[in-house]
Amino acid sequence: MLAIPLPDQVVPRVLGIGDFGLRRSHDYATVMIDADTGARIDVLPGRGAEVVAGWLTRRR
Repeated sequence: MLAIPLPDQVVPRVLGIGDFGLRRSHDYATVMIDADTGARIDVLPGRGAEVVAGWLTRRR
């Protein structure tokens, strides 16, 4: 099996969090960005504090 090394994940100094609708009043997503560079870090299904808290907990 070939393995390609993944780049080191950089911890952003400032984390930007935003949510948006995929379909009006039905499906939502949350985007996490590095606020300094504007680079997208992750896109999560759903929105709200629980979604963000779960993501942060997994990144400890």
